Amino acid sequence: QDTKLAIKGVNEQASTSFVKVSVNSNPTGAHIFLDDQDTRLYTPAIITVTANKEVKFLIRKDDFLDYEVHKKFDQTTQVVATLQPTTKAGYLNIYLSNGGPTTKIYVNGKELAEKAPVMKYAILAENESVIKAYNPITELSDEVKIKLQPGESKNIELILGRSKEHIKK
Repeated sequence: QDTKLAIKGVNEQASTSFVKVSVNSNPTGAHIFLDDQDTRLYTPAIITVTANKEVKFLIRKDDFLDYEVHKKFDQTTQVVATLQPTTKAGYLNIYLSNGGPTTKIYVNGKELAEKAPVMKYAILAENESVIKAYNPITELSDEVKIKLQPGESKNIELILGRSKEHIKK
């Protein structure tokens, strides 16, 4: 029996073959990970993998979304990743004055489930955003338009009743 096991082990080992995978990305210079391990290589590169065994390639570049490929390779081939840029975000801390519990907060027309204060709310940077608060009982509202730079954080205070008709003279 020991002889059969030894021979079986040799046969299994001998049947392991490898294939080369050419990994490219657009743009180039993306970091390549293989099965969650850092290969220390950047695109374009050629990586040897075990044939017919599923592997995971993760292709990562700053300011772009990660690109993943899960695949078994049976012959020399290539993986080409067209990387998509990440959206740039700015962050708002939204505070409310004169609001009350029924006040609704909207960002670009979308009602937030959160109640004020809303902290670190991500908005698309380099685009104008409209932040509005509205109390359906008092019918008071306030609106602020803002444009943030990527990574910028800003405090916004919405004051219900702040309008030309409500300014005390």
